[in-house]
Amino acid sequence: MPDPWKQGGTGLGLALVQKFVERLQGEIEVESDRGWTIFTVRLLTQFLGRGVRG
Repeated sequence: MPDPWKQGGTGLGLALVQKFVERLQGEIEVESDRGWTIFTVRLLTQFLGRGVRG
């Protein structure tokens, strides 16, 4: 079985994630260092739980 870390990709997965994040009005951050790449996705969320009573 080939090593998945050595396989080249087409970039299609990242393009799909980018479109998805744009639709949700989020953002993607990319950091590369010494052969590693970190993708951070930020999405706005809303908590719809009960309020706290004091």
